[in-house]
Amino acid sequence: LPKIAKRVLEDYDHTIAENKLQFKEVFSGDLPEIQTDLFLLKTIFHVLIANAVNYTPAEGTITMTISVDPTRTNTFLLTVKDTGYGIPKDQQEKIFTKIFRATNVKTKVIAGNGLGLYIVKLMLALNGGEIWFTSEENKGSSFMVALPFVPKRIESSPSA
Repeated sequence: LPKIAKRVLEDYDHTIAENKLQFKEVFSGDLPEIQTDLFLLKTIFHVLIANAVNYTPAEGTITMTISVDPTRTNTFLLTVKDTGYGIPKDQQEKIFTKIFRATNVKTKVIAGNGLGLYIVKLMLALNGGEIWFTSEENKGSSFMVALPFVPKRIESSPSA
């Protein structure tokens, strides 16, 4: 998981540096190697990282945390927290709908079509996962993902 996250993060290195964003990575030491749908994971990472980068003003902070869920078997937790614009309270119920963008960012951020979170929620639902968030306008947002995983099988060598 950290390798995939870091590869996706490379796509945003320039924007992070240009906007003087502080990006923190917190990866739990007990993360197992997993068998996974690489496209699914990359899509989740891309959408959450892109949103945090695009909706956090210069000199803000973004923290990405990946850990194993202590309450669910074979499930990892991903959290992307930012100090960005946040989502107005009266619009939060629409955040996972198609083609929705909060009104407080439409004039600040050019990128985005309002499909990313909708697609991620749909992909997670089809794969037994879930996404939720907390947000406060002008203070930031935290998006959390729980996704079941299959531990990678260790190939045993044939007996002689």
